[in-house]
Amino acid sequence: MRVAVDAMGGDVGPAAMVEGAVLAARASSDVQITLVGLTGQIEAELTRLSAGGNMEIHHASQVIEMNEPSKVALREKADSSITRAIHLLKDGKADAVVTAGHTGATVAASTILLRCLPGIRRPGLAVPFPAHNDRKCLVIDVGANIGCEPEDLLHYGEMASVFVETVDGIKSPSVGLMSVGSEAAKGNKLVKQTQELFENSDLNYKGNAEGGDVFGGKLDVLVCDGFVGNVMLKALEGLAVWVTEALRDELSRTWWLKLGAAACKPGFRELRSKLDTAGYGGAPLLGVKGNVIITHGASGPRAISYTIQRALDLAKAKVNERISAEVTQHASLDTEVEDA
Repeated sequence: MRVAVDAMGGDVGPAAMVEGAVLAARASSDVQITLVGLTGQIEAELTRLSAGGNMEIHHASQVIEMNEPSKVALREKADSSITRAIHLLKDGKADAVVTAGHTGATVAASTILLRCLPGIRRPGLAVPFPAHNDRKCLVIDVGANIGCEPEDLLHYGEMASVFVETVDGIKSPSVGLMSVGSEAAKGNKLVKQTQELFENSDLNYKGNAEGGDVFGGKLDVLVCDGFVGNVMLKALEGLAVWVTEALRDELSRTWWLKLGAAACKPGFRELRSKLDTAGYGGAPLLGVKGNVIITHGASGPRAISYTIQRALDLAKAKVNERISAEVTQHASLDTEVEDA
């Protein structure tokens, strides 16, 4: 399998991206990684890491910075590492793309160059959140689109259900719709209009869900627009950092607490692992004609390595083909609901 990695993405440039790619390449002999970006900088990192083997470089002369507007950046930087990586996927020279770069530019480039799957109007980013009983809840959308129509949210539910069933092996995954209360009468206009579509679908729909339900272990998929989902994601990341730091500070106040902390160290290590978003392998952009995974800009090498593995799993599972079949199967039903 071939993975194109945007080597210039992320908050610290190619250092973390290249090292993460090297870790992934060393862990799997069946992956061919193409590092996309400024050749000189990539070569310097590979030399530092004494790496080579199943890796190659595809030069891109430009880099889209995090503070640049997506559309302007794509128009003015046609030779950016993000755009070139997506082109490799479009041209069949890669099976998946991984980036920790500009989310908006990646979504825009993927939508424009790859196009959406038949029946899908807008793609969505899906991220697994930790939940009770060692379960996970896949939240979609976490930032690809902040302005959605009811049919977009229905497609998010369908795509995420296919992903969870195909990649995680969960049959008939339970689906909730994010709202301000579990009662059907609650929610804004978008939520209320979406409820009817969900109720008339063959999704395992469990009704409205509140923010806390994402961690309750009863839902496999939670659907919301990108604005709400992105706020939830950033809140979880901030909470994880705060819990880790608060525990460290509190447990170091006295020698009694230090002694107790030493005894509980394995449990704390496990908790930290569950709260660490690095281990969840980034967010697949579901709904485009290609396998694109976007991870956090602050991701370190280990997180990048996990993300590349997630991209391989996505490509091997042929999730897009299954999504197309699912959406096509229910296209007539969606039309009937809209006309009702």
